[in-house]
Amino acid sequence: MDRKFQKIIVALLIAFSISTSAIAYSSPVENGISWLSADQNADGSWGSNADLAVLDTSAVLDTLKDLNVNSPAYSNGIT
Repeated sequence: MDRKFQKIIVALLIAFSISTSAIAYSSPVENGISWLSADQNADGSWGSNADLAVLDTSAVLDTLKDLNVNSPAYSNGIT
């Protein structure tokens, strides 16, 4: 095998491993978003401890914003 061909093979293997890693993380992220949405309180907040509701809600809203999730759960949390 010549050097150029070896470099192409290595580049393809790296590209393939990066793309399969991205796929492996999409399902857990989607599961997390679904869980957060389902675990939201009726008033739009998150958490079961009233003393920590503002902190918990802020953390969830920051996470949803960072993930670019524009959902009813995000809107309800903001309001």
